[in-house]
Amino acid sequence: MNQLREWDPAWAEQYLNMTTNPWKNGILDIKTIELICIGLNAACTNLQADGTRRHIRTALVAGATQDEILMILKMASVMSIHSCSLGSSAH
Repeated sequence: MNQLREWDPAWAEQYLNMTTNPWKNGILDIKTIELICIGLNAACTNLQADGTRRHIRTALVAGATQDEILMILKMASVMSIHSCSLGSSAH
């Protein structure tokens, strides 16, 4: 962030506000936010193993159950199946 602030301070501030907003605005509880983050990080379009693990740990601390986390991972895997089938039907 320091480098981004140096290059473009206004954009860096907007980026920081956008990416931290879910944790600050109180609309969703932390467990829900972390479950969403697990799905986003595990999705075939992202595949961020470190982020997935980090959000799983935080979701567990926030009270998520093993079943909830497993459901999110299953949902992320279904997205990849859908992407593959969509891609193969185009040819």
